[in-house]
Amino acid sequence: MAGKPVPQAPHKDNGSAISVRRRSRLACRVFPWRIVCQVFTAIVGGYFFANAASIFLARALPVFRGDAVATGFLLVFIFYTLAVMWVFAHRSLLRGCGMVWLATVILAGLSWGLTMIGEAA
Repeated sequence: MAGKPVPQAPHKDNGSAISVRRRSRLACRVFPWRIVCQVFTAIVGGYFFANAASIFLARALPVFRGDAVATGFLLVFIFYTLAVMWVFAHRSLLRGCGMVWLATVILAGLSWGLTMIGEAA
């Protein structure tokens, strides 16, 4: 078995005018922007996500206000770490980065809603 060559599947062009060499050069040009977007989302989006989550917890926890704020801000480190891991865990840039930004917007909206309810009461 070790001496037999492995048969290769024939290359199908599917009518594409772009050669394999050109596709690899194009992928090399696009790849750095993907990393820049991921790093930006990990740093900035993770920061916003962690703060939105801690503010939400500070508003939503049914304990004394000082305890809720302390708990929320102590959990910032866990939320930030989870956001950074989420960004780099997915191969899809849209799924990895988009979910962090979407979760940030949802948590910020919920925090704002809880603030409005608290001020109305």
